[in-house]
Amino acid sequence: MKIRNGFVSNSSSSSFVIHKYYLSEEQIAKMFNYVEVVGEYLKDNPLPEKGYYDYDQPSPEYDFSYCDSSWSIKEFNDFIFGDTSMDNFSFFDFFRFIGIDDNNICWDDGYNDYPTEHQEYFLEEERKKVIKIIRKEKLDKLDNDELER
Repeated sequence: MKIRNGFVSNSSSSSFVIHKYYLSEEQIAKMFNYVEVVGEYLKDNPLPEKGYYDYDQPSPEYDFSYCDSSWSIKEFNDFIFGDTSMDNFSFFDFFRFIGIDDNNICWDDGYNDYPTEHQEYFLEEERKKVIKIIRKEKLDKLDNDELER
């Protein structure tokens, strides 16, 4: 039997990690300023009067209900980590809105200060992929430089 001491997360908590290789500086800035970015979008696309969409109504392209929900976004050397104790605001929709491919993101349950073991494994695998991509880009550049001479 497992006994847990300390904070016990509920099913509404969530976290994500994404390697910075897949992000532009603009996307990173938008992640840190998501409330303002969504606020600008909502000027032309307001939420319903009650502030959120009903699940029995057709879904909007981006569900930015509860856009003021608190997500903590942290930048590390080669990745961005985000977490919240109450996953009401859809960062999944926000990522789509700012053009981030969901295949490059690892989601997990729980309100954590740092990536979970599952997310750490994901990041290690992503680091290996990124190294291969960068090596190939450098070799391709060398080949192109050689052909131009």
